[in-house]
Amino acid sequence: MGPRVRDALLLTLTAAAGSADAVSYLGLGRVFTANMTGNLVLLGIAIGQSELAGSVRSVIAFAVFGVSVLVGIRLTGRPEPTAVWPRSATVVMVVELCLLGAFLAGWEIAGDRPAALVLDILVALSAGAMGMQTAAARRLGVVGVTTTFVTGMLTSLIAELAATFALKAATF
Repeated sequence: MGPRVRDALLLTLTAAAGSADAVSYLGLGRVFTANMTGNLVLLGIAIGQSELAGSVRSVIAFAVFGVSVLVGIRLTGRPEPTAVWPRSATVVMVVELCLLGAFLAGWEIAGDRPAALVLDILVALSAGAMGMQTAAARRLGVVGVTTTFVTGMLTSLIAELAATFALKAATF
């Protein structure tokens, strides 16, 4: 696999993370499962409005995301030959796929009005998947690309474009 294919896959994963956040926010009780900054904002608002009960899912998502990033980093941290897409990143992406499959099955089984505990489990599954995705993207080592942190990725992309244009302008 070449860098262009890898980069296209990373952009696809970024779109998938955005979709996961849309689904989780609209369908799982106003919580993000890929964007932890959003959860910190929601948690801050809940604290400011003295509505801590409404922030439980943000805490669940934050905790599970963190643990899954830790597990994913451990899985991808083993030494292996240098590659554009290392085998360990694929292993972590398979774990993400399994978590998303469990999420989908749980969502389908739960039906239209899942119980609070089921929603908590669905949040945990989705956040776990997004944490794994983040760990895999980190292992790939593409500067500025995290797939679940679009603001940072956009900033890095724009910075790279600006540097490229500045370099080209300097050569004229």
